[in-house]
Amino acid sequence: MPLCCGFQISGGLRLPQSGPLWRVTAARSHITSLLKSLLQAYNFCLSPLYRACSPGMPTALQECSRNPAKTPGRRLSTMLLQRKPAAILIMLMLLLTGILVSGCLALGAPPAFNGERAYSILEKQCSFGPRPPGTEAHKKTRDYLISELKQYSNAVEAQAFTHASAKKTYDMWNIIARFGDTAKPGILLAAHWDTRPMADQEVDPARRKLPITGANDGASGVAVLLELARIFHESPPPVPVTIVLFDGEDFGYTSDQMYLGSRYFAARLKDFGSCKFGILLDMVGDKDLNINREGYSNQFAKSVVDRIWAAAKARGFGEYFPDEVKYAVMDDHLPLIQAGLPCADVIDFDYAYWHTLSDTPDKCSAKSLKIVGDVISYVVYSPAP
Repeated sequence: MPLCCGFQISGGLRLPQSGPLWRVTAARSHITSLLKSLLQAYNFCLSPLYRACSPGMPTALQECSRNPAKTPGRRLSTMLLQRKPAAILIMLMLLLTGILVSGCLALGAPPAFNGERAYSILEKQCSFGPRPPGTEAHKKTRDYLISELKQYSNAVEAQAFTHASAKKTYDMWNIIARFGDTAKPGILLAAHWDTRPMADQEVDPARRKLPITGANDGASGVAVLLELARIFHESPPPVPVTIVLFDGEDFGYTSDQMYLGSRYFAARLKDFGSCKFGILLDMVGDKDLNINREGYSNQFAKSVVDRIWAAAKARGFGEYFPDEVKYAVMDDHLPLIQAGLPCADVIDFDYAYWHTLSDTPDKCSAKSLKIVGDVISYVVYSPAP
């Protein structure tokens, strides 16, 4: 028996036994109503009134047939009058197919995430080279990210700020894109787009002052969010979403020189709508993906963490999201938590190339990006538990 997103096409409609139930009631009611209308239309085609609609039909109907514009709202009825029952049945079946497809979109899984596309975005960022603030590669990456987001959102901005070190003042930018009416409660999705200016975890001390490429630590989270932005554009999410790409996360050796963009943004959080919770993506492209619950997130945003891990299980990715705390990581989610926004850090901290010159695209995979993207998409498009 043919199935469509859990519906049995033969023998009437039946709700799916499992999977997300986003807008189930509304979709079922809408489909039922349209099916009744189609059935009434077809029954009309078999009725004596239809058979009377021949060359000898009443003058009013003849006029309607010849001049549909004179009877507003009756164009479809006029078309029906001029067709034979078999042809009308074909037309109604085509309409029914469209209705079922739209119903399946409302009831089915969230839009599919394209891991290959996300990986190409990761590679594109890395093609600029290391991207720490104050470099030409940093500015080129900024322009690229803004250009990409503007394809998908009409509300994109670069939030400019500066950071003064002992030797120089650096220009930095948080890049923000909004989807839907962000005045309503929604979701914040974030990642950092800068890369570390020093490879302080290199084995060779002589190489520790060189900047890193940051394929995983910098480009991976951004790649996932840009692919999600494309999805949000093509399939508007049921809740408002704000994407923020933080600058200056990995800038220095001490905490006062790190998380610069998230601290600046968090201090102005109220300017960007009413978010219910946030999700930070950091180092999510590792080929050997293994994302444990992060300690601070589990302590201060446990409901958000629970929702993400439930989504991973629902999508069949539970093996990549071990349900235990392994690390407590200082990251861009902490300023948001301190500002009152529950925020979970989705991070694979078991990464051998962290803060080394070997953090390059070949250590990442489209599969890992897709896994994370599918999980976050599920969180966004599925109702709260």
